[in-house]
Amino acid sequence: MYFVRLVCFLLLLASLCLATDISGSPCITPSASLRTYLTPSQSFPNGCDTGILNFKFLEFGLLTPLANGGYSFNSEGGVITPDNLLVVPQVNGTTATLNFESTAFQTNFPATQIYYIAYTIDPAPILIGEEIGLDFGPSAFSVARAPAFQAAAAPDVQVTQYVCPDTLFARTTTSPSLSSNQCATGPGTRTSNPFVLTASLQKPADSVLFGQAVPFVSNHLYIQVTGDLTGSGFLGVGITPLVTAVPEPLTAGLAATGFGLLAVIRKRLHRG
Repeated sequence: MYFVRLVCFLLLLASLCLATDISGSPCITPSASLRTYLTPSQSFPNGCDTGILNFKFLEFGLLTPLANGGYSFNSEGGVITPDNLLVVPQVNGTTATLNFESTAFQTNFPATQIYYIAYTIDPAPILIGEEIGLDFGPSAFSVARAPAFQAAAAPDVQVTQYVCPDTLFARTTTSPSLSSNQCATGPGTRTSNPFVLTASLQKPADSVLFGQAVPFVSNHLYIQVTGDLTGSGFLGVGITPLVTAVPEPLTAGLAATGFGLLAVIRKRLHRG
């Protein structure tokens, strides 16, 4: 009886490690403002969990191109703010997605604005890649048959996501910019190039496979909007982490131990 109880305990522990190896509180459904989660958040100090994934939101702001080069940075945003940009978690079976949405995107942007979101994904399974896609409402116009806008007001959405698997970004400037997206690879100033995903009105989705499984991913997301997006249906960007349910070494060891003891008990029961 003692062996049976021990096996049950080990199997339960292993299943809990497989299912709940995430560290935040559940993301609010159906949605909550980005400011709710943004570091330092008292309510969500460890980010929030969607299904088997943990998201932590580190930074947000508006990047405005300067005439002499570089960018100004405003952590309160502009037309899009941490209060009107919603975090929308969704779980479909084993797939967890996260959308950054705002109806405020449905407006006219006479000058280019670039919105920046820094976040990490820390999963219980292992990440093997990521997908991004533009998020449209039911009123979205077709790019192929869009009305003829004047050149100065032509709608344009350019989304770029830089991805550093299993490491953080090596910030080389005091504020975010399109040139501060190298991955840290070691002590000092050693860096490597990130994976880059792009999407636009003409190419609304993109994906990447890392070539190996990793337990942690850092992301810098840039949403660049220009022109009159009124009536476009554009709402934001959806993120789909690609995962594989590979257990971590401790979890695998516990599971193997549990099943090994179970086999021993079966032999003893047969002998008895």
